[in-house]
Amino acid sequence: KFAGLKPGTGLLIDMGTEVRLRDVEVLFSSKGQTTASIYLGNNAAMSKTALSNFTLVSPSASASGAHKFPVSSSATGRYVLIWLTSLPQLTKKPQGAQSGHTYFEGKIYNVVVRGSDASGSS
Repeated sequence: KFAGLKPGTGLLIDMGTEVRLRDVEVLFSSKGQTTASIYLGNNAAMSKTALSNFTLVSPSASASGAHKFPVSSSATGRYVLIWLTSLPQLTKKPQGAQSGHTYFEGKIYNVVVRGSDASGSS
């Protein structure tokens, strides 16, 4: 949960034009659960209040491996935001060491965005 330092982190995808989403499929690491949600917006500016400029289009879900986020919102926007709010806790044990150290790591390997441009074309 980012040690209380921030509410989350995200991957911002510029679609190049305003879109309406049908679903977003994300391949997360299979090493533990990642919690994420999907937002859509028109402002790529990065600030502490940037998330408030986005519309939640698929609620938070915990996943490991492939996960499809269904979208039922009619919202449109140019930027798709995959917002991570919880990362898997992992332990790395250096070779020959008796114990390891704990860390948190989120990995996204592949993203498939399905929908149409805001004008209605596929």
